Amino acid sequence: MHRKRAIQLLLEQFNEIELSWDDKEKRKRLIRELNKYLTSLKDITDLDLPHLTALAKHINTEISLPHLYGLIVPIEREHSRINITDDHFVVSTSDEPQNTTDTMPVSVVLDNLRSAFNVGGIFRSSECLGIEAVHLCGYTATPDNFKVSKSALGTEKLIPWTQHRSTKDALAQIKNNNISIIALETASDCPAHHQVEFTFPCALLLGNERFGLSQDLMKAADHVIKIPTYGKKNSLNVVSAFTVCAYEIRKQWERRR
Repeated sequence: MHRKRAIQLLLEQFNEIELSWDDKEKRKRLIRELNKYLTSLKDITDLDLPHLTALAKHINTEISLPHLYGLIVPIEREHSRINITDDHFVVSTSDEPQNTTDTMPVSVVLDNLRSAFNVGGIFRSSECLGIEAVHLCGYTATPDNFKVSKSALGTEKLIPWTQHRSTKDALAQIKNNNISIIALETASDCPAHHQVEFTFPCALLLGNERFGLSQDLMKAADHVIKIPTYGKKNSLNVVSAFTVCAYEIRKQWERRR
């Protein structure tokens, strides 16, 4: 079996489990099949997939959906790494580098973002808006990841970033520096982003694309805000949501300084 095909089959099995999650019996059967498949790959040394086959020990029929997503992430990244080519990207060469960087005392905290492309998009928007730092938490991809660097288009080299195993610990460090934390969520009983007077310095907290922020993380924030939506869907893509909110923060920063 070719390495590329093995990774493709792994991803298909994970995705089938995700789609069948509400069918308990089918889900358990698929999980057992996935575990068996991962175990069988350990004996095929030519595939060179020890970092993926090691996932078998974490997979059982009692696994939670958030835990499953955490295990899918390295497989998705490996799959993208072997399938993405330069012609998948349209890179503009017309950017005019500016002589100065006008940053504001605002950072962004990313809690377990599943998509490395989203991380790269947030780096790009952050650089455009003068965000001073990006904090990458949990399994959020770092700029060392191929997809982050490609979608960030070099901005990941212009903005300081930190990596934290725990989002909760990262927020504690931020609070110790007297920085207010604003959580962006879809909660119905919180004010809209343009109804809040932001204080500076501040950090904007963004959650996982599927699960959002946990209650513990929202409680750790000083404020929880939302972006109003008017269609059937109640949320934007995380990059779009971040950019909309960051522009409002930038507007208020410009007005006050």
